[in-house]
Amino acid sequence: MYSNAALPPATETRGHQTITIVIIFTILALIAVALRGITRFWILKSHGWDDIFIGIAMIGSIATGICQCQQVRYGSGKHVQYVTEFETMMSLKYLFFSIHFYNTGLCATKAGILLLYRRIFTYRSMNILSTAAMVLVACYWITVIVSGILMCIPVDAFWTGIEPKKCVDQFKLYFANAGINIGTDFMVLLLPITYIWRLQVSQRQKITLAVVMSLGTFTCLMSILRLYGLIVLSKSKDPTWEQPATAYWSSIELNMGIICASLPTLKPFITKVAPRILGTERASRMGYSGHSSNSRFVKPKHNHMQARPNSFTMLHLGRDTQSQESASVYGRDPVAENYAFKR
Repeated sequence: MYSNAALPPATETRGHQTITIVIIFTILALIAVALRGITRFWILKSHGWDDIFIGIAMIGSIATGICQCQQVRYGSGKHVQYVTEFETMMSLKYLFFSIHFYNTGLCATKAGILLLYRRIFTYRSMNILSTAAMVLVACYWITVIVSGILMCIPVDAFWTGIEPKKCVDQFKLYFANAGINIGTDFMVLLLPITYIWRLQVSQRQKITLAVVMSLGTFTCLMSILRLYGLIVLSKSKDPTWEQPATAYWSSIELNMGIICASLPTLKPFITKVAPRILGTERASRMGYSGHSSNSRFVKPKHNHMQARPNSFTMLHLGRDTQSQESASVYGRDPVAENYAFKR
């Protein structure tokens, strides 16, 4: 590791990197979720299951961040030769719990996004695909939670190291879980692509929606960087020094996922608070009801693949709204109608 003549300074630490990044991104995600809540409960006075799952994800993010900061308190970021046996035990204990909070937050975020897709795209095929994806995410969550709890038998041997014990190769388990996580990230990211271009909206609106959806690419990148951090950590002779990278990449990944899941829901809030910026003063003066004397309605294409007009697809990416007549025929989902676009 190090010769006595080349020992690193005892005060050298990377722990501040973890604390700074975790706090910043957790606060950003919390702001996004708070604005989402204001939009749903105050402006729209309605909410859906997607909001509940994002709320669960936010709780998981906060709990993960607390555990990560406690790991720093107990030696994460220091050089291993300066970390006591007690600090190692406490750091591993907080790592154990942070893994479960992190995985719960990730899976809840993916479930929230998939539920959002079901509201935006009312095609039967999308309902089937999104339901199948949610089942896959649920199975993944159960697998990572159960395998994480049973990494060592007895369970507390993970952090106490007591003998006799039976433990799986932890890094092999981490790599497997990370690989599946990346796969499900791309699954959620790519699922709506073909459906975006089927929407009967302007090209500008389609591009805007595609850009919003593609922000999930950033989360996929964070997942890959986290996996790289795990690989570096598994080969390191100074593991406590390398730990911060996996911690803060995990925090960025989870919180950016929550932010990306919340952004599409904020158009009513932005329209109400900053109409001048968006050039939508008129929409704001109407109380964001989505109706005016010169509202335009784009008729759907007449083919068997076209789902019926859905009020969910009216508002977020443009000023065009569904007409009173159409709404009276097809009805409204009060949660969905202020989301996005018109088909």
